[in-house]
Amino acid sequence: MGTNLLPSVDSDTHQLDDDVRARLAANLADPGTPEGGALAAAVAPFVAADPTTKQLPDDVRARSAANLSDPTTVEGAALDGRFVKTTARSARQAVKRALTSGLSRRDVAPFDWVCWGTSMTEGGPANGANEVALGRQVRWLDRLQLTLRSRFPLIAPVAGGIGYVPAFYQTFFVGGSSANGRVTPAGVTYSGNLIAVGSGLASRSLALTATSDWIQFTFTGDSVDVFGGTLATASTTATVSVDGGAAQPWALPTSARKATKFSVTGLSAGTHTIRITGGSAGNVAIDGIMPYNGDRSKGIRFWDAGKGSAKVADYGSDSTSLIFQSMGLIQPRMLTIEFGFNEYFGNVDPALFQTQLTNAAAWMIAPVTVKPTVQFIVFPEPSITGAARTYPYQAYVDAVYAAAAATPNSFVTDLRSALEAGVTAGTGGLGMYFDGVHFNAYGQAGVADLILEDAITRMA
Repeated sequence: MGTNLLPSVDSDTHQLDDDVRARLAANLADPGTPEGGALAAAVAPFVAADPTTKQLPDDVRARSAANLSDPTTVEGAALDGRFVKTTARSARQAVKRALTSGLSRRDVAPFDWVCWGTSMTEGGPANGANEVALGRQVRWLDRLQLTLRSRFPLIAPVAGGIGYVPAFYQTFFVGGSSANGRVTPAGVTYSGNLIAVGSGLASRSLALTATSDWIQFTFTGDSVDVFGGTLATASTTATVSVDGGAAQPWALPTSARKATKFSVTGLSAGTHTIRITGGSAGNVAIDGIMPYNGDRSKGIRFWDAGKGSAKVADYGSDSTSLIFQSMGLIQPRMLTIEFGFNEYFGNVDPALFQTQLTNAAAWMIAPVTVKPTVQFIVFPEPSITGAARTYPYQAYVDAVYAAAAATPNSFVTDLRSALEAGVTAGTGGLGMYFDGVHFNAYGQAGVADLILEDAITRMA
């Protein structure tokens, strides 16, 4: 055993002797010594890069790569997007293809986007000065169409049609004029008080129940499709007249409750009228029209399938409903689904809502040959008054996520962290709401931007 030495400090350098310092350094680097063990317990290990390759060790790089692709880690969460519930990167990859391939073919085939939901999609009852000034274009889906067309232009640009025009709106007050307990879109007129029937795209159809009943649409474009179908009576007929010309027969399906369309092409670009008159059996449902303005066979087109106060169960309990049949006529590449608010207000059991939404989503995409990308929307919790709610709003959000998980090629755009919560008019915040539920002009613009941002993320 050696003799204990008392180390001394050099009076000039104020350092211990070099051999003492070397020994201390060796001890600090060795976790088997008291010094090294104390340091190892208090300080995370330091990982050094290879001096030649300038790379960290392979196991460290592999762990970093795994973290970046896993949204449950800090690194992965930073890349996962602020507006989307965390999801595996493999799921994101799966939803790219239909959206990307559909848009990439826009010069030779149409890219149709159907937006299906409630008053939140239809436009809502917002009718302040800003909303009235903007009219139909105030809605997020119309803004989305405008932005998407601008961001993804055609090689040979066309004017493009305005988008789908229903026979009536349920709650979109600035979309036209209020009459007969509903809102009639600008350019739509009809005989008497036609009966509203729950069929077709968004269940906003008007019935021609007599041979003298008619509905007329004024539109700008060079061609048009009229969407409708048969009601309880089969083998009915109707007639179609363009710009006051001779009536053309429209032979509807021979079976009851079948969706169909009537196409008019070859018009000169400009303003036209198309009138549909009831036929032999007088039992025709007219859903609406899609006018085209150079974009019948190409371009980007939006279909409004929203209806105020609707619950998803209102559209039918099986796949025979006319709205589901309509999807076979449209063949969309993109489908946005927005439900949950009215189930929340109506105290619908969230488990039942989940089943209904899952089934309805499957029925919507079943008639589509090339399955569309499906986007489920979650809006911020509304500020409401009145009766107490049986279930928390989160239960309906969870149901939406579960329905999306069961729907192929789908994703959820969760706007709760991107928009202020539902507030009543006149309160503070960003001022995005007309009331405690529906968006005003500013809110509609924000929703359009965020929905597009999240969809584009899927293509990156």
